[in-house]
Amino acid sequence: MPFVDVGTHNIHYELHGTENNLTLVFSNSLGTDLHLWDHQVSWLSKHFRCVSYDKRGHGQSSTAEGEYTMADLGGDVIKLMDHLGIDKAFWIGLSIGGMTGQWLAANHPERFEKMVFANTSSFAGGTKQVWVDRITTVLTQGMDVIADTTIDRWFTKAFQTSNPEAVKNQMDMVRQSDPKGYAGCCAAIRDMDLRESNKSVSMPVLVINGLVDIATPPEMGRLIAETIPGATLEEFEAPHISNVENQASFDAAIKSFFAL
Repeated sequence: MPFVDVGTHNIHYELHGTENNLTLVFSNSLGTDLHLWDHQVSWLSKHFRCVSYDKRGHGQSSTAEGEYTMADLGGDVIKLMDHLGIDKAFWIGLSIGGMTGQWLAANHPERFEKMVFANTSSFAGGTKQVWVDRITTVLTQGMDVIADTTIDRWFTKAFQTSNPEAVKNQMDMVRQSDPKGYAGCCAAIRDMDLRESNKSVSMPVLVINGLVDIATPPEMGRLIAETIPGATLEEFEAPHISNVENQASFDAAIKSFFAL
């Protein structure tokens, strides 16, 4: 099982596709592991060398102590890319993965060609107290209660009924996350404000919105698209985990943006 030691913790990652292809890095949502991207990796690995990884405190990665920042999460990515000898890559990030991508786009633009920010936000704003409360909840009550309250924020009732196994897989990822690592990432979301730095982003960016996304409502993604010069906005009927519930629309947006 491949890991890279980034100092305070280890990052677990997987590689798919051939080494001579362009590299595409996937970054998953809070509470999930790299298997969130299994479907997309299955077809995109025919075009790219795909790198998926578990952020600190998630999946098989170990947990760094304390609260994290977007700079911490982005720094992990740069260390992973350096370890793998990747000078430049494409990026797809969902939720906190999209937030990490925004930080990287502003602070390490030379390392990325094109980036996709899906179902995400650029600042906590009025949701700060939500993250304060969630940190307290997860550290005192554990991950089961988080999974129980997350399911309706991530998937529609119709999808929960028609695809119970897919939903269970996602909720199992949440339950298996380290509470300390999850709480540390919550702190990064609580404290982030990427609105100003997004103005400096010059690479091609696609913003994907789910029109029935409760966790990151469409107006959050629209603000990102309006702030980043030249960004493309794609919206379709989907909740927060749009790459799972509405794979067809998500895949179509990716294919168009990457000209596949």
